[in-house]
Amino acid sequence: MPYDVNLERCSRYYQKSYEYGTYGGNTLTGIKTSDGSAASLTTSHISGSLSYEFTMRAAPTVSAFDKIGNSAKCSRLNPETSRTDNQALSLKYIGTKNFGITSSGTANAACIDMHYTADSEL
Repeated sequence: MPYDVNLERCSRYYQKSYEYGTYGGNTLTGIKTSDGSAASLTTSHISGSLSYEFTMRAAPTVSAFDKIGNSAKCSRLNPETSRTDNQALSLKYIGTKNFGITSSGTANAACIDMHYTADSEL
């Protein structure tokens, strides 16, 4: 079976935002999102959503990590200036194509920087 076909089939059960071969919780560059409520810097809520590369088999269990590897946390990013790690994060509306994210941390920021793993094994 070709690699790309096998990858897509396997990705229905497990996906991650990390590069291939990198485990969850590693401290690498994350994904930034500001497609939600934060149009400028705020110390209040920042919301957005992330889409999986492939549709999952069922709504997965999603685990989130900030840029330094803290589980169930995110980094709040002030673009080009600063990043604050270990900030509060809520995952919501977890479906087969995407999930919502909200950070209510105290750091002045415009977007969320994080990694995730999504598992819908049988």
